[in-house]
Amino acid sequence: MTHVITTGVNPSLHIAYKRCRIKPYFKKERALRTETTFNDTYDFGIGRRLSNLSYLRTLGDHMNHRGLPPKGLLKRLDHQKRHVLTPYGRRVALFLTKVHARILRPGRQALDLNFTAQVRPPLRRTFTVLDRAIDAHITEARIAA
Repeated sequence: MTHVITTGVNPSLHIAYKRCRIKPYFKKERALRTETTFNDTYDFGIGRRLSNLSYLRTLGDHMNHRGLPPKGLLKRLDHQKRHVLTPYGRRVALFLTKVHARILRPGRQALDLNFTAQVRPPLRRTFTVLDRAIDAHITEARIAA
């Protein structure tokens, strides 16, 4: 479901890495807290022993504060653990909402290699170019896929 970001509509941003999830919670246009869940600690090279719990908590806190919010999207209220969207953050949220509604959702089957032949040629070419650009960026940044 797509919502236009206006007064009374809370944005949502979910980040996933392997079996880890980061999700901020909003209420009344304010970011209340961010929750990180580790469903498999081995995704981060950490064992499942209880002795690793404090390290996981530190890692989760670090991810909550460093991973979210991306710079410029949210503004922290003075001396509080609360945030509000900046004007730039609203524009980014609106842009991402439009990308999802107009590009990703209609073109979702283009991402599935089993259905690529059924996608209209212009969209198929666009996703091919996008895949190549992302691969080049990953290679340049030396990020393992």
